[in-house]
Amino acid sequence: MSLLLDSQQIFLITGLDDIIINTPIFIYINMAEDLFNHALNAALRKRNITYNLKTLQKECIQSVLEHKDVFGMLPTGYGKSLIYTVLPDLFFIHQQLSIVSNITPVLERDTSIIIVISPLVSLMKDQEIAFNTMGIDCAYLGDMDDKVKLKNIENGLVPILLMSPESLFSGKWRNLLTNKVYQCHLSAIVIDEAHCVEEWGNKFRTDYYRIGELRSLVPKAVILALTATSTYSSRKTIAHILGMNEYKLVMGSCDRSNINYFAQKVSFRLHDSFHWVVSSLRDNCEQSPKTIIYCRNIKSCSQIYLYFLSELSEAAYIGTPCAKNCLFAMFHHSTPDKNKKNIIENMRKNSITRVVIATTAFGMGVDIPDVRFVIHWGASRSIQGFMQESGRAGRDGITSTSVCYYHPVDTAKNSADEQMINYCKTSACRRNILVQHFSPDIPQSNTSHPCCDNCIKECSCCDCLMLNKDFITDKEDNMLCEIDGIKPYRQVSSDQRNAIQIDLEKMVAELAKEHDHLSVLSVDILTHFSKQMISDIVNNIHYIFEISDLMDNFVYERRIADMIMNIIDTQLD
Repeated sequence: MSLLLDSQQIFLITGLDDIIINTPIFIYINMAEDLFNHALNAALRKRNITYNLKTLQKECIQSVLEHKDVFGMLPTGYGKSLIYTVLPDLFFIHQQLSIVSNITPVLERDTSIIIVISPLVSLMKDQEIAFNTMGIDCAYLGDMDDKVKLKNIENGLVPILLMSPESLFSGKWRNLLTNKVYQCHLSAIVIDEAHCVEEWGNKFRTDYYRIGELRSLVPKAVILALTATSTYSSRKTIAHILGMNEYKLVMGSCDRSNINYFAQKVSFRLHDSFHWVVSSLRDNCEQSPKTIIYCRNIKSCSQIYLYFLSELSEAAYIGTPCAKNCLFAMFHHSTPDKNKKNIIENMRKNSITRVVIATTAFGMGVDIPDVRFVIHWGASRSIQGFMQESGRAGRDGITSTSVCYYHPVDTAKNSADEQMINYCKTSACRRNILVQHFSPDIPQSNTSHPCCDNCIKECSCCDCLMLNKDFITDKEDNMLCEIDGIKPYRQVSSDQRNAIQIDLEKMVAELAKEHDHLSVLSVDILTHFSKQMISDIVNNIHYIFEISDLMDNFVYERRIADMIMNIIDTQLD
């Protein structure tokens, strides 16, 4: 059996009647070879998705296509939503390629249907816009009043339906699941942010505990549960609630290697803990690193917001003093929806808002790739919440920092869970505490490394020491100069590299003195200018000609970039 595809149609050649599928692709496939990858590529191409799926994304998708329930525990920022983005098209294409004998000769439908259950209305509305922008018909089943859309939904013509657990069990939508179209074509039920099933289901959103009823309503549909944070115990509970008696576990390490972790017991004096953030806003304005400050309650949010206003005064604003021109904003459940939307959009863009002072309301569905600092003012109440919130730093893969300022009252019994208290008080590696809690099967690191404040004190690995001889030699420099025709390149001798390294080390020492009275944080955490960064700059000095070369690749703060550029220019002139 083989598959021939032209610019408009796929022809399945089976020895029986040829079957036409209206899907544009350009390949000739031997059906015995990697059916899944060909079907996946077809689905991605149909939606003009050029993103290369990661290994665990593919594993989740393939298991769902094999009609297995799947529990996917994937790191924050891994791209969980892309998994169910391609499912409707992929279900159909994969089915047609693998079960040819059951296909009607001329097919009128070109997708199957999936339901995505999400916890937040704002998240679902954002996803609806995103899917429709991609050309994927999608509907949020909340206050739906579009009659044409409703008719299309009833007829199974909308492939992705977004709904909350509460709307799922309302009369109209529950009855929808019993009609013939959904009994035949509903392929999967996706539980996004699946940790909410356990956290909220027995408290204030009891319909989460009812999702398992869907097993009897739509028995042919598989269940895909997705979350970034789940322990063995919670997975067991969630799977039981969802009726996932047997499931495929797809688990990645929760380790976010680009995040440095820091925790410090502090007093309630805001100046001691936040003066460095205020200084950054004053000095760098719109170029200050994006920062989220999480508070345990609205009162703390207000106190920090007023402290920032008091310290910065007119410097808090760019232009006319008003909320939209302020360098920082406050976000909690009582913030008007319009203001919430503006804050999120401003943080996503490279705009004036640089710091958000928030409660946990600034949470799920907030995807801002270039957040450099996530600061907790007070320990999180649970290690799971902390992992979710700290994971909002550095989603673009660039080095970022999680800071937890905790007070003695935060680590008292019943103020936080045992794991969170242990994270705050430990003298061991904080990263390993997180990894071992959420991914116990991942081997624990035995090498000290500056991944957290505790490891910085013990680190003696070669990566974290300045190696005077770890430079490109003069001979290598001459060779690179000859072969590198892609970007500007200048020859730099070993003596010049050594001199630049010494000057950069002196500069870091001066920065350390400058910051010594501002914060308990080390200078490399405050500036992200570490010993390794010095080594990286020195080894790439031949590509550095101007400020933008530094700020695009090494540092985010203009003042530090100016200092580095001055050193380079002085030594290479």
